[in-house]
Amino acid sequence: MSGHPSGRNHWKQLLASIAVGLSFGSVCQGQESRPLMANILERYDSDGDGRLSASERREMRNQFRNRGGDQQIATQPPAELRSLYAAAAGPHAVQSVTSLELTEPARKQPLLLRATYPQSTGRFPVIVFSHGAFGSKDAYDPLARHWASHGYVVLQPTHGDSISLMAPTIKVSVFRSKNPFEVVDINKHWRTRAEEIDLIVRSFDKLESQHAALRGKLDADRIAVGGHSYGGQTTQLVGGLHLGVDLKVPNVQALLMLSPPGPNEQAREAMYRRLTAPTLVVTGSRDNSPRTGKGYQWRFKTYDLLPAQPKYLLFIEDAEHNLGGISGVTGRIAGGGEEPNHLTYVRSATTAFWDAHLKSETAARAFLASDQISETSKQQAKLTRAEN
Repeated sequence: MSGHPSGRNHWKQLLASIAVGLSFGSVCQGQESRPLMANILERYDSDGDGRLSASERREMRNQFRNRGGDQQIATQPPAELRSLYAAAAGPHAVQSVTSLELTEPARKQPLLLRATYPQSTGRFPVIVFSHGAFGSKDAYDPLARHWASHGYVVLQPTHGDSISLMAPTIKVSVFRSKNPFEVVDINKHWRTRAEEIDLIVRSFDKLESQHAALRGKLDADRIAVGGHSYGGQTTQLVGGLHLGVDLKVPNVQALLMLSPPGPNEQAREAMYRRLTAPTLVVTGSRDNSPRTGKGYQWRFKTYDLLPAQPKYLLFIEDAEHNLGGISGVTGRIAGGGEEPNHLTYVRSATTAFWDAHLKSETAARAFLASDQISETSKQQAKLTRAEN
């Protein structure tokens, strides 16, 4: 979407944007299955009485004015970048289902999922995507819908650290806080996040049985895993990073790490040698960690420590943690504003990466081996690669 509506429709969309933005997630207008008012109450009814008091409405308006939450993320690339690989939406019409659930005896609550998929018939490669801290299955629409339009089924879980699963008072505290990590301890979810990816990969039949339009679409022989920020760490664990327990998920052909954490006291440098699947790492020069403040050089280390298998690094000058708007919302709480060029570089490189390693597309491999993204972007984006 581009442009801003006016009048009463404008305020309706702003309210919808706020409601989704507080969960650190986003879906395009018309894609959310729950009524608008239910969304607003869930996130702003701090006393849980089922209505918005004058003070709660005032708080909602003030938060929007002060913090942003605009969903108007461009769906088409800037004209000067349309020559990049898969920069524009693909040939497939796209649909989403947000009501999928998976259960296991050991789980206290069902795992909630969204699937975004091509309407076309046929079997498609599957991308399991892990959201960042506090996020949800309803985030990252600018990526999920783009990939689906190019022939992928995208499965997105809501992990246990999601703000959408928290009590109303905790949600408000997180949103008001200058440092949400001081309000909620998300560390306890590092292991269950990876286990949830494994559960999804083992449950394609169950997911297809829950939604008729998914039947026959999920190709269990072509699976990739990706994630943003905390989801980047989840992807590392799924790929084989060993933190005292083996959480590697078998049969994963490719890994995407958007703004992933680098090594630390728990994830020592030698552990990265276990990640042997083809991997794409994406970061930018202003991609500072919202938790530690560490800069992009720390994220670079993930790429440097990976064995060549092959591996790729997309570096975008001036890109923030939100990488141009990949989460679907903008503003401080999302980790940066909208930058259509940055978002286009991410869409192009990631789709080429998927096409090369899940579909064996010759044109995608040629693009990844070329300097086209650097030349077309006038050095704003650079794709580095290393192979065995």
